[in-house]
Amino acid sequence: MIDLLENHKSKFGDVIASAFAPGRVNLIGEYTDFNDGLVLPMPLPLGVYIFISKGPSGTLIANSEQFEKETKRFIGDKPNGDWTDYLLGALEVSGLDKTIGLCVSVYSDLPVGASVSSSAAIQVAMLKALREGFNLVISDENIAKLAQKAENEYVGVQCGLMDQMVISVGKQNSALLFDIQSGKTENLEFFDNVNVLTIHSGVSRKLKDNAYNDRRASCDRACKDMGISSLRSATLSDLSKVKNYDDRIKSQHVISENLRVLECVKALRDNDTKLFGKIMNEGHKSLSKDFCVSTEKMDTMVTFSQDFGALGARMTGAGFGGCIVVLADRECAKNLVPELTNLIKGTWLVSDMQF
Repeated sequence: MIDLLENHKSKFGDVIASAFAPGRVNLIGEYTDFNDGLVLPMPLPLGVYIFISKGPSGTLIANSEQFEKETKRFIGDKPNGDWTDYLLGALEVSGLDKTIGLCVSVYSDLPVGASVSSSAAIQVAMLKALREGFNLVISDENIAKLAQKAENEYVGVQCGLMDQMVISVGKQNSALLFDIQSGKTENLEFFDNVNVLTIHSGVSRKLKDNAYNDRRASCDRACKDMGISSLRSATLSDLSKVKNYDDRIKSQHVISENLRVLECVKALRDNDTKLFGKIMNEGHKSLSKDFCVSTEKMDTMVTFSQDFGALGARMTGAGFGGCIVVLADRECAKNLVPELTNLIKGTWLVSDMQF
């Protein structure tokens, strides 16, 4: 941390604010957040550090070793597809005057395109740094909502609120139960003596390229057929009202996934790791077969983990590449990672959280 700070100061001078935001891994509750549903993610120990100094008026100068370049943008610019869109999006929704000038350093140990929310972490970290540097009165919950607004309205991706909320209000070593409909959150202490492994498939994905918006539209059409505002109020028996088969199957995943979140929360409260893992396995099957967002390689990784003795395994995030998440006991986790990464080429361990 000290080295990062000194590196920034050597380039841009005195720091007026800094912030850290973690990545996240979702344990259960995929594609439910934009349907007013339930999710159960947890923060990763990896994340994004941001340092801010004053800069030329109306200008954002951004530096990132991860992207190996320094970029100059004008505050108020339209998005252009560059990684600095995430910084400008945060500025856009912050309410700050466009005449301010900033020099920003971004340091991240989160892999890009891995479904661990590196983009949301950048925006949350940026907003928290702006809050500190300009004495903005914004709660952590509202930081999350502003970050989502930046992603939706500036970057142009119609994401839900899960990633931003767990990154902003989640606690390390806990899972965050987030009820999108009510807005309520609860940090739940996680199991003891287990590992949560996040393993990269070696295939990155970009959210705009993975048909996320198409699946959201499919759920919206199903809601229209059922005469409801979101799938949160639907039951499996209501699916007979959905005209299009594909819309019906996609909605079936969302409705059943909400039930799986509740079952996982009960398993967590009851300290039942086997049941929790079983539900994770069921969730992956639904994501792969019904929602069609997994890949052959990710399915292979999940099956290998399950057969190796993991308590549970599933893809995590938007899919079409990225990571799987595995719940395993100590001994299984120790041996699974080298076996899987050796057998399935291109895979690698992102994070091993030990509880």
